[in-house]
Parts: sequence; C-alpha cells; structure tokens
Amino acid sequence: MYAGFLPNIYRHRHMIAAMALQEIRARYAGTLAGLAWAVAMPLVTAFVFAFVFSVALKVPDQHNVPFVVMFFCSLIAWNLMSETLSQNSWVIVSHTYLVKKVVFPTEILPLVNLAANLIIHGTSIVILLGLMAFYGLKLSPYAIQFLYYAACLCVLTLALSWLVSSVNVFFRDVGQFVAVFLQIWFWVTPIVWSLDLLPEKYRMFLRLNPMTYVTEGYRGSFLLGRPFWEDYLYGAYFWASTLLILLIGATVFRRLKPEFADML
Repeated sequence: MYAGFLPNIYRHRHMIAAMALQEIRARYAGTLAGLAWAVAMPLVTAFVFAFVFSVALKVPDQHNVPFVVMFFCSLIAWNLMSETLSQNSWVIVSHTYLVKKVVFPTEILPLVNLAANLIIHGTSIVILLGLMAFYGLKLSPYAIQFLYYAACLCVLTLALSWLVSSVNVFFRDVGQFVAVFLQIWFWVTPIVWSLDLLPEKYRMFLRLNPMTYVTEGYRGSFLLGRPFWEDYLYGAYFWASTLLILLIGATVFRRLKPEFADML
C-alpha cells in the first residue's frame, strides 16, 4: 500500500540531511549569533517562567529539582514538536516550486524541518546539562533514555506533520487552527506543572495526551531516574495511539499528494 512512499524516507536520507542543513543556514543567515538564537529564546522563556512561578507566585520546587530545570527539561521536548508542527503546517504551500516537480518526493519535506529542529534540539540538551551542573544536580543513569523519548517525539511529530501539511493545501484554515491548538495543548501538557501534583482522577484524563508521555519521560530520564519500562502500559498506549495517527497521516498525505500541484 505504501510502496514507493515510506521507503522514500530512507532512499532520500542524504537529501533530507542536506536540505535540513540548508534550512538552518537560511533561518539564521545574516545574524551574528547564528544558531545561538535557537537556544537563547527557550532559555529566556525558562527563566521568565521561573521568576513568575518560583519568585512571584512562590510555587515550590518539584522533586527537589529547581523549577527552572524541571521546566526547561520538558520545554525542549515541547519546542521540538510545536515548532516543527507549526513550520510543517505550511511546508507544502511554501515549497510550491518543489511540489510542482513531478519527480520530487514531497513526503520528505516535513522531515526536513524535523531534522533541522533535531539539530537545534541537540544544542538545547547541552544547555540542559549545563543548567543541571550549575544547580549541582547529578545526571541520572537513565539519562540515555532520552534517545528513546526523542524517537517517540519524532514519530508523533511526523505523523501530525503529514496530516496537517497535506490538508492545509486544501483548507488554509488548518494552519491557523494548528497555531491556536498548540497554545491550548501547551497548558494541558506537563511542562509548567508536574503530573504528580494533580489528583489521581485528573491524571488519567491528562495521560491521554501523548505529549504527557514524552515530557514526563524527559524528566524521568534526566532528573528523576525513572526507567521507561516502569510504566509499560502507558508506553503501549502511546505507541498504539501514535502509530494510529501515523497511519492516518501517511494515508491522507499519500492520497492527497497527486492533487497538490493543482491546488497551489
């Protein structure tokens, strides 16, 4: 069913990497700081939230971890997904010159932004480790698990990207809706707050959010020393729901792809 579609990702891996590097260069062309701007903004955001919640509102630290570290740990995971999804909402529309080339594999376009943002994500991880060292926090032995959660994040992001990027070609309101939806999604995801602080009856509802699995996983890996297999049932739910979204996203993209050129 997907012959010639999903295999294109591996077949064009070198093109994806080259386009991702070009995308990063284009984003920061003409700036003095370059890639540093990519990590400066989330870092500033983290300290602003830390001041508001820790100093002004006097929210206590969670699990003996400073609020700014706990927040930044989840924020970098969220930023990878939200920024990629926002960019990918318009990725087909903004690459008309490539889409209209019959031989160009348009399904790789969402992966270009994802790959570019993964490079930025790597620099954010380095900043997180620096923050942990500054506050005297020891790195958990389970920190290597973040690679697993990053993979979870990439699959979820790609699934949603294929879906929204293809539908937005036909209904441009989708791109606007994604921007609004991400604002709501941010506040129902454990980023500013911790899932452990909520009553059990609310936790079950918010665990339906697949990003909860990822953001809590990042915290568990770097800060809390929680193995990913500790809650294997939640992991099974995440993968079942994410692979379903991936199937839907890939199917919708594949079926709408032949009409892209006519709609642009």
